[in-house]
Amino acid sequence: MARLLHAFLLLAVGLPVALGDGAAHGLAHLLRARNELGAAPWSAIVQLTRHDPDRPTETALVFEFADALWFYRPVDGTQSLSRHWNNVARERLRLLELLREIDPAYSAWREYPASELDTLAPSTGELPNGCFIQSAAEARRLSRKAGRMDACLLSYYVATEEGQRGHTVLCYEDISGTQVYDPADGRTTAVRSLSLREKAMNLARAVVPDRLLRGLTKAATITLR
Repeated sequence: MARLLHAFLLLAVGLPVALGDGAAHGLAHLLRARNELGAAPWSAIVQLTRHDPDRPTETALVFEFADALWFYRPVDGTQSLSRHWNNVARERLRLLELLREIDPAYSAWREYPASELDTLAPSTGELPNGCFIQSAAEARRLSRKAGRMDACLLSYYVATEEGQRGHTVLCYEDISGTQVYDPADGRTTAVRSLSLREKAMNLARAVVPDRLLRGLTKAATITLR
């Protein structure tokens, strides 16, 4: 999994959101995403400056989860910023360098202070490309409730007519067996004969909808402790 971390791109299954999303609307999605994550060890809504006159700035959410840094934009979902696990403190000191590995046009960043966000309401309805965010949020909610649980985030990738699309779900074990929470519909389903110790592709084959199974190309897990 370590070698996959920097290339971990996690999208909702479906079409991406248009880049023409207004700044305030985009910030509302980011505020919603941060609120869903709750009391994360660290998170920041940031404005990114770019060397591009056609798109000089954009916004994103940077957050810590599972001992790594992650980067969320409503337009294309969540991807990893970290190069290694368990190195968050050092990587926060070189955040611009990591951001430029996502987009070399980034030249600077700043965190939005609370004073600029206080008058903004979080978005409602579907969170665009928010499957990783919402799976992580559900894992945190269940962990607070249970105190300890065996769980992993499972990300799988499917070839579609619109290109490769990815999706993330939460898999965890409780006294009833293995459960799968899918943020696409907000439902939790029991899955028989499924162990979290299975290889990622085996887990994916057990949870991917039948209509997408033939297009399954790869899968990866993040173990949560």
